[in-house]
Amino acid sequence: MTSRGSQVQSLSRDAKDGAVLFRRPGHEAAFDAIAAEVLDASGSEFEAIPLTDDNQRCDRLFVAPLGEHRSFDPR
Repeated sequence: MTSRGSQVQSLSRDAKDGAVLFRRPGHEAAFDAIAAEVLDASGSEFEAIPLTDDNQRCDRLFVAPLGEHRSFDPR
C-alpha cells in the first residue's frame, strides 16, 4: 500500500474476513496516525482490531467489514 507516503509496509488481503495493515519500519508515527484514524472511523460498516507485538505496540491492524458472514461465527 503506497497511499499517504508508504507508511504501511503491506496490506494482506489473505485475511479470510478482512484485511491486515502492517507497520513499516521507520514509519511508526505515520502508521500510528493511520491506525488511530481507522479505529476512530470504525463502527457500523467495519470493525478495526489493533494487533500488538511482544512489547505491546500496535504493529498490525485487522480491518473487517460488518454485516457479512464471518468464517469464525457459529453456523
